[in-house]
Amino acid sequence: MGGRFGFVLGGIECNYRREIKPYEKYEMWTRVLAWDKKWLYIVSHFVKKGAIKPQGYTLSNGKWFGPESATKRHQKSGGDRAHVANGKAASVPNKAIYASAISKYVFKKGRLTLHPEIVLEASGLLPARPGGWATTAGPAPAVDASELSNVADEGSEWTWKTVEAENATGLKLAESFAALDGLFDVFTGSDRPSLGVYHDMVI
Repeated sequence: MGGRFGFVLGGIECNYRREIKPYEKYEMWTRVLAWDKKWLYIVSHFVKKGAIKPQGYTLSNGKWFGPESATKRHQKSGGDRAHVANGKAASVPNKAIYASAISKYVFKKGRLTLHPEIVLEASGLLPARPGGWATTAGPAPAVDASELSNVADEGSEWTWKTVEAENATGLKLAESFAALDGLFDVFTGSDRPSLGVYHDMVI
């Protein structure tokens, strides 16, 4: 298939929880939430600066110089399960999160839409899938989110079962966001009279 590869933003929704005051510093925490047959859903949280500290880093700790590499710190903190401490998820202060946003992206090769799962696998970001990757039928049937509690017992490595469970949990939120596409169908501009026409000072 010809054409350029592209990663296109298809929509965004942001819910505000608390005021971000002028000049107040904050951090953005972003991760993959889920994906379906077309869209990759990304969630971003606007968090009070310094309120949350991860137990490790996979790639970078954000510093130019440091006493040890990000990889070593990540390994010391427990690897991919670093967000779980003593079997319990670390608590997040209620006032630390200012806002949360969800966005959806589509992968394109020319006019062809690529399945997010195939792109993630080709990027080396997914574990081995049982049965291989000879299908584009989409993710396997949703896994009950309760299975997540058993994942930690399988070790720090993410298995395909882990990915399915995380994706199923994220899709419960992503599907509500996707339903907003129906807003295009409620536009009634030509169906009935309008209240009026109002201009700004330029046009």
